[in-house]
Amino acid sequence: MSGCAKVTKVEIGAGKAIITDRGDDGLSHVTIECNNGLVIDADWKRNPYSEFGYDIYEPTVSETYNRLSVMITARGVIANYLNGEYD
Repeated sequence: MSGCAKVTKVEIGAGKAIITDRGDDGLSHVTIECNNGLVIDADWKRNPYSEFGYDIYEPTVSETYNRLSVMITARGVIANYLNGEYD
């Protein structure tokens, strides 16, 4: 994918997710607006050498929340996106 970013908006069990995919051109981004009011923002980048196929950077959250839950949610959305589940 070259050029402009692809934006995908999906409803997920936890709320709504907006994925901005810049392909191999740079950092991509995910914003997850959870049903409980929590907002998760995380940058990620494709990496074919990673066991997951991408690297995720430390997410920011709108309120104090369990870090493991935040990472599991963000990773799940990114993995599902890359596996074509939101097409």
